[in-house]
Amino acid sequence: MTVENRSNIRVPILHLMNGIDDCSITSMVLQQLKDFGDARYEWHVAGLSGVTVRDPFEQLNARVVDFAAESTGNWSLLRRLKTYVREHQIELVHSHTPRTTVAAGFALGFRRNAGLLTTKHLHAHATDRSVNGWIFSLTDRMASYLPDKIVAVSRDVGTSLQSLPGLNHEKITVIQNAVDQSSYAMPDSRDECRLEFGINQTDIVLGFAGRLTNVKRLDLMLMAFQLVAKDFPQCRLLLAGAGEEEVALRELARDLGVYERVIWAGHRHDMPRLYAAMDVYLQSSDNEGLSLSLLQAMIAGRPVIATDVGGTREVVSEETGVLIRPGSAEVLAHAVVGLLNDSEKTQRLVGNARKFVRDEFCVSRQMRKYKEVYDGLLGGAGIKTPVLAQASSGA
Repeated sequence: MTVENRSNIRVPILHLMNGIDDCSITSMVLQQLKDFGDARYEWHVAGLSGVTVRDPFEQLNARVVDFAAESTGNWSLLRRLKTYVREHQIELVHSHTPRTTVAAGFALGFRRNAGLLTTKHLHAHATDRSVNGWIFSLTDRMASYLPDKIVAVSRDVGTSLQSLPGLNHEKITVIQNAVDQSSYAMPDSRDECRLEFGINQTDIVLGFAGRLTNVKRLDLMLMAFQLVAKDFPQCRLLLAGAGEEEVALRELARDLGVYERVIWAGHRHDMPRLYAAMDVYLQSSDNEGLSLSLLQAMIAGRPVIATDVGGTREVVSEETGVLIRPGSAEVLAHAVVGLLNDSEKTQRLVGNARKFVRDEFCVSRQMRKYKEVYDGLLGGAGIKTPVLAQASSGA
């Protein structure tokens, strides 16, 4: 078929995620579909472990697939994925985690007639998970050799990929995470949101948004909060998110005597309101790719304190926030107290951070770069590049 004949045919693209739920990866995929539109691409979005967020994708004319719904085990799931790719003539699978990359590699097989693109959101460490972390880390490394192209969400992740032995550096491109800057500055929501959570107008609210997982080191955040509360008894801690560490974190908060002063907000679909209610945004992670929540808080006008891990240094500097070493509740508490005692510095950081994120981390630039990657893999309007054509012919 000629290029002219194919120019009016939409290209089938499959976004493959662990689960389609309320998380940063889902938000990024949704943003891409909004920006790219459906005139040129036929969108399929699938979850290997389930689907809880469906409507926003279907409203964009995407086909939403729950591979876990009818699967009886891992092999059944992989066979369903392989069949789906073949039956729907998927030309590009865009995976977002090590697990989905491995699954996509299985579905496409050795003699590929479709491309595999992976967005690398995090370069995993064995300590990131409290259980089987070394398996996760090993899978993460091995999965990096499967794609035709890898997008690293930060320069730090890109550098980590380049350190892997034998990995073709030409496969790697860096497209830093970005934030929809029109959505997160909602100062008028501050009083309303505080009222919802029973927060007094004179209270100081420290905040966090994300999964309650081991790598986020929210145990250190709770310990730091206990220390800060000794100097600022009107302090509250707002945690927006859920995850496997929630039960343990609640127990720790009770042991520290701060449970009643912690707001356990759970998953939220209204984060701009919650950012407005905060006074300082905290990140205590041991590892990050490039935190979307951090960018969102900065564009929302919240001063940020973050651990110097992963791609955080690409966003937070002495001009835009407070960067601290990881692993210490005392260091985090000291940084919080320092900001709370220096309103002039806080306002300067907020102004600098909003301008920096607005100038350097805009979604339009991010999506323009993704379009270039898609065009490179698909050859424009759905025509495969010579590399992929050779691979499918066994060259």
